[in-house]
This record gives sequence, structure tokens and C-alpha cells, in this order.
Amino acid sequence: MTSAVVGGFFKFMNITIKKQVLFYTFLYVFKIFLTLFNFFYLFKVFFMFFYKFTPKKSKKIVFS
Repeated sequence: MTSAVVGGFFKFMNITIKKQVLFYTFLYVFKIFLTLFNFFYLFKVFFMFFYKFTPKKSKKIVFS
């Protein structure tokens, strides 16, 4: 009786651990994705800001 309960408990724990590992892996990947997305967004904003506030003369020199 006790061994069956312990076995069932361990089986349950194993399932929950696997679910947790999957969940945390998903979170980690999602976090990495968000970090990359934020980085690219900031880069885009910075580029737009830089492009807007550069003097007109330097723009002509750069893009001609």
C-alpha cells in the first residue's frame, strides 16, 4: 500500500517536474526573444532619432 502511494507520488512528481522544465524553457526562450525584440526596437528608435537630428549637410555627404 505504502509503496504504491510513494510510486504514484513519484510518478506525479516526475510529470510535474517535466511540465515545469518545459514551462521554464518556454519562459527562457520567450525572455530571450523579448530581449532581442527590445534591442532591435531601441536600435530602430535610435537610428530614427539620429537620422532626424543630423544636420542636412552631413546627410547629403553620407548619402551621395
